[in-house]
Formats: sequence, C-alpha cells, structure tokens
Amino acid sequence: MPPRPPRRSPTQCGFSDLTGVDASPAMISRARRLHPAMRCAALDAPPATPYLDASFDAVLLFAVLTCIPGDEAQHRLSAELNRILKPGGILARKLTSA
Repeated sequence: MPPRPPRRSPTQCGFSDLTGVDASPAMISRARRLHPAMRCAALDAPPATPYLDASFDAVLLFAVLTCIPGDEAQHRLSAELNRILKPGGILARKLTSA
C-alpha cells in the first residue's frame, strides 16, 4: 500500500503566496485574525481590484457569485478576475455552500 500524502491545512495547499480579498471590511478583519500570515485586502470599489494584469496563477471564489445581484454585476466581476488571472491560470468557482 502506498504511503498516504501528508495532510495540509487550507493555508498549506501548495501555494506559497496567498492573497484574500472581500468587499466587506468585517470579513477582511476576520480573515486577518484567523490567518495573520496571509495578505488580505478590502476592495474599495468592487469589482475593481488594485492588482496588475495577469498577476495571479489561480483565483478561487466560494459562494461569491450568489451574493452579487444581477447578471451585469456578475459579468463585471468575471471580467476583472480574468484580467488579473495569468494566461492558462485556474479560475475555480463554487456557486453555493451546499
């Protein structure tokens, strides 16, 4: 039987440089308390981000699109995420918490 791979916490998922963003300053405060080593930023004017084009290898969204009313606002967020994602990068979306 092959050895089991080591278990990793969410902050040890193989990425060495993580950045968390949210439109809610309260959620950013909570993230900073729970993960003090992770960079976190509150967005001033969502969906715009302060990041350069093609600056992320992966973008992960968890139940974000379900919190954004209207197709147009969701399309603007998707366009922004595609802008900051490197070519060939990963965009993963989980639409609900179920």
